[in-house]
Amino acid sequence: MTLGAPEPRLWSAYRELTEKAVFTDLTHAFRPGQPLAARVERDPDSTPTLDDVASWEQRNGPVPSGSFVALRTG
Repeated sequence: MTLGAPEPRLWSAYRELTEKAVFTDLTHAFRPGQPLAARVERDPDSTPTLDDVASWEQRNGPVPSGSFVALRTG
């Protein structure tokens, strides 16, 4: 790109999308996970249950309001 040349469309689209965006650093926002790997090895169709949530809460305290469950499917 030369000085004074028009900006590539991709760059201008990126700027439009990000200039009003709010970026939040989530580096320290996540709590310890509830590994289900051993159970999934025995049963690949295994899913998280309310008992898993209760077990996690016993060790880590209540799940904070507004939280979500992330499931890595590999």
